[in-house]
Amino acid sequence: QPTDPSKFTDKAWEAIVQAQDVVRRYRHQNLEVEHLIISLLEQEDGLAGKILGKAGIEPNRLFQQVDEFTRRQPKVGSNDQLYLGRYLDTMLDKAEAARASMQDDFISIEHLI
Repeated sequence: QPTDPSKFTDKAWEAIVQAQDVVRRYRHQNLEVEHLIISLLEQEDGLAGKILGKAGIEPNRLFQQVDEFTRRQPKVGSNDQLYLGRYLDTMLDKAEAARASMQDDFISIEHLI
């Protein structure tokens, strides 16, 4: 799924692309949910933070918690080769199901959240 940008809105695809930089920054090998969350929360004037705020979740606090969790994960010496993690794969399947149930054309930030 995350290899076909035509299935996503521009901002959602941008978050997936940026998540790859997040993986490298933390020196991990598997692209996982936490990397995408960090990417979504780092987007300038991002919709993810607004959606979370409306749901009663403090985006800055969530970012801190996810960052702390991510820093504790095992690191690799070289992360030239990235792999799609199992949990992110499941999340993307659920985002696709949300898109379909809402009869939207593309997977968007709302579906990812």
